[in-house]
Amino acid sequence: MFDKAVHDEFLRHAVSIYPHEACGLIVDNGSAYVPFKNVHATPRLQFRMNMPEFMEYYAAGRVCALMHSHTMQYPVANKFPSYTDMVAQAQMQIPWGIAHIGEHGELDGPFYFGDQVPIAPYVGRQFRPSVHDCYTLLRDYYRQEKGVTLPHFPREGRWWEGKKNILQENFIKAGFKQIDRPMLRPDDVLLANINSPRHNNVLNHIMIVQPKGQVLHHLGDRLSRNDPINVWLGAATVCLRYVGGQ
Repeated sequence: MFDKAVHDEFLRHAVSIYPHEACGLIVDNGSAYVPFKNVHATPRLQFRMNMPEFMEYYAAGRVCALMHSHTMQYPVANKFPSYTDMVAQAQMQIPWGIAHIGEHGELDGPFYFGDQVPIAPYVGRQFRPSVHDCYTLLRDYYRQEKGVTLPHFPREGRWWEGKKNILQENFIKAGFKQIDRPMLRPDDVLLANINSPRHNNVLNHIMIVQPKGQVLHHLGDRLSRNDPINVWLGAATVCLRYVGGQ
């Protein structure tokens, strides 16, 4: 989203204070990175900016993106937004960027999330929980193809591993109703449990019905793609149609 030189400034800052999380702002139409001190009480786990200093940039409309690093390695490398990241980003309505730093200095990112980030092509996305996954693909598809903004559900990165049934619990809030399988038509949605035998009660995957017998979907740790619907129809246990706003 921004020039490499600006990204490099952010990454140098992040590496210089590792294992603490770095934070800062990209400002002035993306021309500069401004580092901030992380004033959080536990800077290895979270970040907090000096709010008066932040508001000087934010209130003046100079902020293009808020940047921070993640440094957690165990129990899982947090190479994705946290629940609190997603809540705060939605409140600020500006792009957030994150880079993950591994224990040997490996860099992943920065990657950006939020509705202010340009929508990526539907096919060929690299999987990253809460950034490019099956629900963000559905939200992007409905925003771009149907002019519908589905609710923003903040969630932990690999929520399905904690037996949380987020998709099934929230589809009514998102404006969908359950339909019978013979009623399926393009733009309808299938919910399934894929590759999670330990959590058989968790519907962890979304597929969007496409014309010509296809589904558009994004499996974990694979590229998003179109597939023949017959390959996946047997795995789908819930069929949905969007009715919100009607």
